[in-house]
Amino acid sequence: MLADAAPWYLPLVVLSTLSWVVALNVEDALESRPWVRRWYRGLPPAMVLGLLVVRTVAILTLDMSHNEVSLHLTASSTMGERWQLLFNGEGAWEGAILALLLFGLFVGHLPSLKDAQPSTKVFVQRRMMVHNGFWALLLMLLLFSSDVHGAMSVMPEAPTQPLPSWSSFGAVLVFTLLLMMAGELLVSSSHQVLNNDTRLLYDRALLKSYFVGAVAWWVMSATGVFEGSWWARPQHHPDHHAAMLVLVYCTLMALFHAPLTQTEGRLSHHTKQSTTLAWSLGLMWFTMTLATWAMTEGVDGAGEGWVAFVKGWRWATSAMLIGGLLMLLPTVGFDGAHRPEAWWFRMGILVGVAVGPIVEPQAWLLVPGCLLGAGAVLVLPWLMESDELPLSLRVGVGALWLIGSAMVLVVEVGQLTLIMALGLLMLLNLADRRFPRLRRLESRA
Repeated sequence: MLADAAPWYLPLVVLSTLSWVVALNVEDALESRPWVRRWYRGLPPAMVLGLLVVRTVAILTLDMSHNEVSLHLTASSTMGERWQLLFNGEGAWEGAILALLLFGLFVGHLPSLKDAQPSTKVFVQRRMMVHNGFWALLLMLLLFSSDVHGAMSVMPEAPTQPLPSWSSFGAVLVFTLLLMMAGELLVSSSHQVLNNDTRLLYDRALLKSYFVGAVAWWVMSATGVFEGSWWARPQHHPDHHAAMLVLVYCTLMALFHAPLTQTEGRLSHHTKQSTTLAWSLGLMWFTMTLATWAMTEGVDGAGEGWVAFVKGWRWATSAMLIGGLLMLLPTVGFDGAHRPEAWWFRMGILVGVAVGPIVEPQAWLLVPGCLLGAGAVLVLPWLMESDELPLSLRVGVGALWLIGSAMVLVVEVGQLTLIMALGLLMLLNLADRRFPRLRRLESRA
């Protein structure tokens, strides 16, 4: 098979995709070499397409030396069964990665950017290449096993695994769309410090993220991965593990990072923004430490008492360290946001959520604390910097967060923990959307 006949192919796929992560620098360097730039842009999706073509040929021709064919099909399998395996097996993830890469290339042709300036389309395309290239690499790391394109060493006499159902294709489609829209939110919200060309892209992506995100949470809850036993072995099912990474990242993007970037633009350069940032850092660290401590004590074998507290402190501090290091990037020119330090701090938290569980499965225990901390940080700028909001509203929102957080911390670790933390973040998002309207009404009065 491909891994045996061309052992260089899979490493080249990974390296070409990795090159997209530094697209901002490479694209500028290749500005005067358009042909080289076309190769640079087109090589990753072309290489992934090659993987998909090899898999398609093996499945449709019933090549029993291909591991996926021999594990799921027989020599008498119908054409319908072959297509079912192609669209719902390993080919589904390869198709998702290909779709992500192609979306990064052609995002500038979206109807939402039809009236945008050419410079805005270039801005969006390059940053979408970075975003989608990063996530394509993570999905390859999680889902591409060493024998994904290898040949079977011992042929089984009969299929040892059932055919994956069509629901697998639907789930992959939902999570791929969610990643695309998270990229749209990230890029469009960061560009609005320059002009309003990406406002339509942002609004549409946010609306779609709400709908597709709800479907994605329903899909994941139906798998049972939120039960108490899952927290102890989150990597037992790699596909569920990857889906949860995507789901948590995209949820924080839609309900935390993107709306908070908008809030910072509305409040502009307030004199209290440094104070707000300090309180945001402190609240996020304290909340993640406390929640991770409680989560660790609720998971069998994770630790109790002082051991659980140290684990909670260690994971929360590690996430804060990533955010703190990224906050240094504005000093070297990466400052294209209303409040660049706060922007990069949130990106650090998102990167920690995306990469942490890959390095260490117990990093999943950070997720409820991230959701709770995100809710507090989301409304903090309004509460500290908007003079028009009445005291009763400030007290009410603060009490909502405190009571909701306390309820999340005392429930048994499991599905209810995530649902309650997510619900509290959604309620605070509704308040965040209401604050600008109240501010305008107060100013008119």
